[in-house]
Amino acid sequence: MGGGEAMSPWEGYLRALEVWEHLVAQRPAPGDLLVIEEAILQLRPYSAR
Repeated sequence: MGGGEAMSPWEGYLRALEVWEHLVAQRPAPGDLLVIEEAILQLRPYSAR
C-alpha cells in the first residue's frame, strides 16, 4: 500500500469491483475466490450504514 490519501469506502468498493471483474475474466482458481470473498466481507461494515 502506498502512502497516498485513504480511499473512501465507496472508492474502495468500486476499486474492488474493477479488480473482481478483471480476475473473473481470467478464470481465477478457487483459492483466489476465497481471498476475494474475505475482502468483500471486510467491506460489509461500510455497507451497513
